[in-house]
Amino acid sequence: MKISPTEKKSLLRLHALPGVGAMRARKILQEFGTATDFFQSSKDYARSFLPSLEQRPLGRMNPKTGLGDPVDYWSPTYKDLAQREYEFIESQKIQMYYYQSDSYPFYLKQAADAPILLFGKGQLDLEHKKIVAIVGTRKISAYGTQFCKNLMEELAPLDPVIVSGFALGVDICAQRAAVEVGLQTIGCLAHGFKHVYPKAHRGDIKPVMQKGGFFTEFFSGVPALQGHFVSRNRVIAGLSQATIVIESAKQGGSLHTAQLANSYNRSVFAVPGRSTDRVSEGCNDLIKHLKAQMLTSARDLILSMNWGNHPNLSLHLGGPIGHEGLQGAVQQTSNAPRIEATQSPEEKQLYEFLFTRGEMHVDAIARALSWKINQLLPSLMKMELKGMVRALPGKKYEAI
Repeated sequence: MKISPTEKKSLLRLHALPGVGAMRARKILQEFGTATDFFQSSKDYARSFLPSLEQRPLGRMNPKTGLGDPVDYWSPTYKDLAQREYEFIESQKIQMYYYQSDSYPFYLKQAADAPILLFGKGQLDLEHKKIVAIVGTRKISAYGTQFCKNLMEELAPLDPVIVSGFALGVDICAQRAAVEVGLQTIGCLAHGFKHVYPKAHRGDIKPVMQKGGFFTEFFSGVPALQGHFVSRNRVIAGLSQATIVIESAKQGGSLHTAQLANSYNRSVFAVPGRSTDRVSEGCNDLIKHLKAQMLTSARDLILSMNWGNHPNLSLHLGGPIGHEGLQGAVQQTSNAPRIEATQSPEEKQLYEFLFTRGEMHVDAIARALSWKINQLLPSLMKMELKGMVRALPGKKYEAI
């Protein structure tokens, strides 16, 4: 889908309007067909698709542009801003992705609240790639740092794209570790391309750009503001097939990313930690409340995502799984139920049931087997630790 310069400017103008988020912008484009037609239509009719002026007090700053809002949606300010942004995009060779274009990231496009425009810079190649988001606390521990580095080394044979937020702590640790093992990594920014946040990461821009790059939904002059990080989280979660939380406090921002990933029906994983470690409270809660699968190594991710059929992959995963090793376990799951000697009769019954029936909600499993929930959940947890079942979004489980 080729977009004319006129339509690009109109899309930028629409993107800049205060109060026009992704959902409202999509309704406008569905109704009018193009942004150009929207601005050329009757103002009275077009205004019916915009927030009322009472909802936009004079002087409020527009978070997408970093500027104060003129009262009139048809103010020349927005047209001029779109023109300047278009010139910046052209001069800096910024890639502009429109949500209806084939070039727009596939997985992000499936999210109903994905931005209508996404700006990219660097070597951004997401086609036919495994895409993994890694997020967590800004106060990463020595344990979290080492786990992150080990995980990158274990995942390297898969050649995944590592997505994160380029922030302090887990984000930058994951992106630096990805660069070290030669993986493409993408930083999702909470500001425009004329800014760098945090400034301490300025030296990481070039290494990331050499085999990856950056995405943002914000205009080039927009600084990093508090509310932007929440908005950026949906891009991280939406871009990715799986989201891994390495360390997080009980109220950590990365938990919001995990929540979004769950809402997009993406797989979520959390690295468990000691109950006394503050930076593990959030991860432990995700696992405890079945909002994330436990991740202790890359094996958990690879088996859960069915990414095991890869040459020599098991050589990088630190030993066998069960009695057969990774490759044997993956091959076995496609032919017959995998029964382990350590399984209790109840676990054997549960595993054979799930293998036969496929993914099911915990309530449906309990009814079908006439089990109580307080009997079922501990068995599912033990079998998940053994790598026999995996938790899915929506309190569903399936046999591996």
